[in-house]
Amino acid sequence: MKLEQLIGNNTDINLRGDKNLSISSIAVNSKACIEGSLFVAVPGVRHDGNTYIPEAIEKGARAIVVQKGSVIPSCDTNVSIIEVDNPRAFLASTSALFYGEPTKALQVLGITGTNGKTTTTYLIESICREAGISIGVIGTNNIRLNGEILGKLPNTTPESLEFQRIAFEMVEAGAKVLVSEISSHAIAMNRVDNVHFDIAVFTNLSRDHLDFHGDMESYGNTKKRLFTELLVNSDKHNKVAIINLDDPWGERIACEAHTALARFSLDRESKAEFRVLEERLNMNGIVATIKYPFGEMGISSRLIGRHNLYNIIASIACAKHLSIKDNAIQSGVAKLTRVPGRLERVDNTKGKKVYIDYAHTPAALENVLTTLKALNSDRIITVFGCGGNRDKGKRSGMGRVAESLSDMVILTNDNPRDEVEETIIEDIERGFNTFKKVPGEKLKNSGSKNNYYSVILDRKEAIRVAITIMKEDDVLLIAGKGHEDYQIMGSEVFHFDDYKIASELLHV
Repeated sequence: MKLEQLIGNNTDINLRGDKNLSISSIAVNSKACIEGSLFVAVPGVRHDGNTYIPEAIEKGARAIVVQKGSVIPSCDTNVSIIEVDNPRAFLASTSALFYGEPTKALQVLGITGTNGKTTTTYLIESICREAGISIGVIGTNNIRLNGEILGKLPNTTPESLEFQRIAFEMVEAGAKVLVSEISSHAIAMNRVDNVHFDIAVFTNLSRDHLDFHGDMESYGNTKKRLFTELLVNSDKHNKVAIINLDDPWGERIACEAHTALARFSLDRESKAEFRVLEERLNMNGIVATIKYPFGEMGISSRLIGRHNLYNIIASIACAKHLSIKDNAIQSGVAKLTRVPGRLERVDNTKGKKVYIDYAHTPAALENVLTTLKALNSDRIITVFGCGGNRDKGKRSGMGRVAESLSDMVILTNDNPRDEVEETIIEDIERGFNTFKKVPGEKLKNSGSKNNYYSVILDRKEAIRVAITIMKEDDVLLIAGKGHEDYQIMGSEVFHFDDYKIASELLHV
């Protein structure tokens, strides 16, 4: 493709060089450049893309995109330089053009919100498969096509170049629907610009990522852009915003959405188009009756907890707007029996109730513990930590939630990254008011008592001790990492899987 074609109608650029260059590939990583590449030097949090321009040229890049006003290394005169206001936005538009606007050939669903994104994508996937619709998924856990895992991503939502490439490959493989988790980082960093959405879903909003956004208002406004800008700018017809009306931010977004609107609620008296008329929740799952425009349906699910009922009704709203029949919706909901790392019970022959969950915010932890407490009258033991180099303000909040809804807590490492492990724990401990601290080595002696907490930094040892002190009817929640199969200590990444560790310890 010619450079002139990739630039398109973008007049807000400065071009020095040959616009008729043939471009073989686009790259944001200099190491990925080949002969004829267009290298986009993206300003990063830790690394400036301009630093890697010489390497990109050495690898074969023949056109370089930089931010206007950048000081760049001297370049070969045969290399074209394109100066733009926002390299990330340019990357998004150029990537879409390079891959032939693949999202125009798919029905694209974007799911955003603090919690519930992953489970909602799994539900939509299950429903589509029951309806015989080929579906691709881009999410926190992995990339999938019709249930087959194709790979993993370092972020919830990939860079725009990767997103468009995946969408292109989904089209080539025959997919008709693409559902993707859309993170606030992705929206803020232009990763999903030039994606032509058919449906945008808002699940909820609670504290998270304030190390990046600064405050809740900025965080919420970033999420809102999916509905007020990205969905509006889509070339699709019959676009719809599906929004949780029970969430305060959902109400705000619903008032400002500029497309068709479908609201959902668990309040039977709500004005929402999709609402729950009846519900029955227990440790075996969910049974409910859902009211939708011009009808209602009964559903049964093995997923547990009221927060999952929100995910279910959101997925039903999506399915109805995809014109999927009720029997396929009901079957799809029923057949999804587990979501990796989302209130996932660890199978064992000892009958112990051990659950793994990704909850890493105060609201998510509260949802999960409230669910377990409502469905189980016995003691709850919680093992969790907080990630390093992330929003520090939420740590004490997670401590408060754990103390108020647990009977015993073990604080441990999550992904400490470059932070001092003890400092992270101290931040969490500020949320404790009534629990008595007991040394980890003495926890066994206090294990039958309530209102205690301990610190065991070694996560495997923390899980082992928690399983050891469990009584017959206790429930153990291991929170924070969920599906993750690694642990980041300093700059090193180690293999670590909560589910596998707990399973191995339960089978000893």
